Amino acid sequence: MGIETGGWVPFGCVTEDGPNPALLKEYDLKEMDSDKYPPRTEANVRDSDGTMRFAANFATAGERCTLKAIKWFNKPYFDVDWNNPPSIQQAVEWIVANKVKTLNVAGNRESTNPGIGSFVEQYLVQVFAQVILKPVRSATK
Repeated sequence: MGIETGGWVPFGCVTEDGPNPALLKEYDLKEMDSDKYPPRTEANVRDSDGTMRFAANFATAGERCTLKAIKWFNKPYFDVDWNNPPSIQQAVEWIVANKVKTLNVAGNRESTNPGIGSFVEQYLVQVFAQVILKPVRSATK
């Protein structure tokens, strides 16, 4: 969709399928000094304007870590429950209302929730199609 990407990944560019350093250049990612996920999670929350969390289970260690970082950095967030997602319009309105230009996308792992990755992609494509057409309004003119 022509959207700029970036963010932080664990040291070694570790993914669920193992190390994948090609992703660094492809998505303009930066490597952390640590191979653990909390520092990466904190950096991605810190460097964003808001976080959209996608989950079937918001009580996982990863989701608790993300919420802790969100509260620590006092950032807005929008939860998308995979089993009962809010409307695309609600997500668009949240992005616009919070003037989110850099969005952190977080959520449950594909390995523990098969199909969630595809759901997230489809959801975000619909959101971005509307957000790109609806620019964030400035408080001053």
